[in-house]
Amino acid sequence: MIEHNPKQFVDLSPEEQQMLLLVSFSDKGGLEVIEHITKQSNGEICFKLQSLFLTLNKLEDIGLVESHSREELLVGDNKIKLKCYYKITKDGKCFI
Repeated sequence: MIEHNPKQFVDLSPEEQQMLLLVSFSDKGGLEVIEHITKQSNGEICFKLQSLFLTLNKLEDIGLVESHSREELLVGDNKIKLKCYYKITKDGKCFI
């Protein structure tokens, strides 16, 4: 089995690296990530909700974080995720 190093294929911005580091500490919901990053940076970095989820989705698409839902609401035949949490993957740990 050949091990790969995801670092050689992915270039993360400083904000993405900070978000990945934050997610590595514990499962975080989206708003928790925004609040924590804003507080830690003394307001210098402030994600808007849309850009936060675009970044988290990018990190998930390349396999550095994974998401799961703890709360779902059934509306008709559809399940709606009320809160989505993120945690770091094995590949994501290579970046921190």
